[in-house]
Amino acid sequence: LQNNGYNIDGDPLWSARILHTDANAIRDVHLAYLRAGASVITCASYQASISGLREHLGVSEKTAEGLISRSVQIAKQARKEYLLETTRQKEEEDNIQQQQRQDESDHRQIWVAGSVGPYGACLHDGSEYTGSYIDSVSEDDLAKWHKKRIDLLVEAGADLLAIETIPSKVEATAICKLLRREHQDIPVWVTFSCKDGAHTARGERIEDAVAEVAKFSQVIGIGVNCCNPAYVCSLLSRARNTIAVRKNTSSTSKKNKKKETASVRLLPVLVAYPNSGEDWDHETGWHGQSEAETKACTRRSVEWVSQGARLVGGCCRIGPKQIHGMSKVLTGNIR
Repeated sequence: LQNNGYNIDGDPLWSARILHTDANAIRDVHLAYLRAGASVITCASYQASISGLREHLGVSEKTAEGLISRSVQIAKQARKEYLLETTRQKEEEDNIQQQQRQDESDHRQIWVAGSVGPYGACLHDGSEYTGSYIDSVSEDDLAKWHKKRIDLLVEAGADLLAIETIPSKVEATAICKLLRREHQDIPVWVTFSCKDGAHTARGERIEDAVAEVAKFSQVIGIGVNCCNPAYVCSLLSRARNTIAVRKNTSSTSKKNKKKETASVRLLPVLVAYPNSGEDWDHETGWHGQSEAETKACTRRSVEWVSQGARLVGGCCRIGPKQIHGMSKVLTGNIR
């Protein structure tokens, strides 16, 4: 969006404002990432809340709800347009060229993920990178705050939910408990914002955070996002070891082979999609050293896969060009 002229970094709604002002611009961004090779597109709901949309747009509660639902509809429309576009391209090939294209294509399945950002994101004070609000907001209040947006994303037809940039295991647990009560059938991944190679943004050991969310059966992926890419390998290694311990514990605790097999099969995969390596300041925006060059992103992504990651990509300041580089080197290597 920024590359297309939208100044969203200083906006308390971030990309969610564009849902109201120019929905086609959101669709075009989704299409750009799909054309670059993305298999998952995340809705523009990260910083969308009913209260925030009402306050900063001056709209009714019903309109605010509609905007959150629209974030899913736009992503699904982009997927539909992309699939039609690729189908037309194939039809234009002659038989030999078409066969070659099929042989070279990854035939990937495309998923629409409803983005569920942390409570701190909607405070617009950078606290999703510190978790400073955790001690002043109860687990019940966090769950209540998240509930309406999650309801709307699920009802609008998101394929899964991205519980992302979560600074603390406390908030992650509150959301997972809510999902277990209200939406047991929706798969989710949970990714943490982290301050270094060993701790969440709030300062908890990443092993403890991973172990906590791995308890929930609908969590299909666990990892990190919107942190410095230099931290990712260490964080993935710690997460992988924690999940391995859980696998062994679960296996030995089962009373029969059938239950043991099910336990192993449902273990979450590792997820990694850091930002460009720059630092975020809610008043001045992004600054510092960027590692967003395509070659650097490609090299890093290979390292993450070697650490066990199976869902790999980029967060803030990582554009279609970088995703294309990752897709080219990783297609066929992740199963």
